[in-house]
Amino acid sequence: MIWDVLLLSWIDYTITVFDENGAVLVTSDKRIGEGLKAFDWQASLVESRAQWDNPTQVNRHAQVAVYVFGHALLEQLVQPRKPLCAHSLVIYVTQDFFALSLSERMDYLDHTLAQQMDELLSQDEVTPRHLSPLPILGVPYFCSENKHTHFYDDPYVFRSGRRQKSKG
Repeated sequence: MIWDVLLLSWIDYTITVFDENGAVLVTSDKRIGEGLKAFDWQASLVESRAQWDNPTQVNRHAQVAVYVFGHALLEQLVQPRKPLCAHSLVIYVTQDFFALSLSERMDYLDHTLAQQMDELLSQDEVTPRHLSPLPILGVPYFCSENKHTHFYDDPYVFRSGRRQKSKG
């Protein structure tokens, strides 16, 4: 009985963290998604900069975009600070996704995210650590300073991460 309560609380905690601080990284390039999951900021944010969708000018040839929806995260973006970090899920798509209109993208993501969250939350050992940290101001086009590669040299923000530490 106590284990059922603890399990339910981790599920609740995970979904609450995602609801408050969530973002979805959508990509047709597995290297970018895997780079994010592995805390490889160079592969996921710097080297792939030309592949990122610009939120102010949708690019049909883009291969990666981020959609922020966590309401606490959105509130913090009113006065952003460099260490602000989203809890994200990666959704892999075909290149056709980026040719969709914004409303078609949202419809697709709504359905796909619901499926992915159902799978994630049905895991017995789910915790917020199953969500990938994403330093949100490091996302190309989210702030003007990140166009300079030295922006990503800050080890306080762009950490090596728990997954790489566990490998070494």
